[in-house]
Amino acid sequence: MEMRGFGGFIEDLEMVDLPLLGCHFTWFHANGRTMSRIDRVMVSEEWREAW
Repeated sequence: MEMRGFGGFIEDLEMVDLPLLGCHFTWFHANGRTMSRIDRVMVSEEWREAW
């Protein structure tokens, strides 16, 4: 059995990561130099086209 992990799971389901509107990051450290995108929404292309 092939082990591809979460990336393979997402690929198999043909999911896409919705882009953020506005900021590129969802978390900022108080020092203002550390930023990360920790919140993501995965949807199918079919769902995205419907909405």
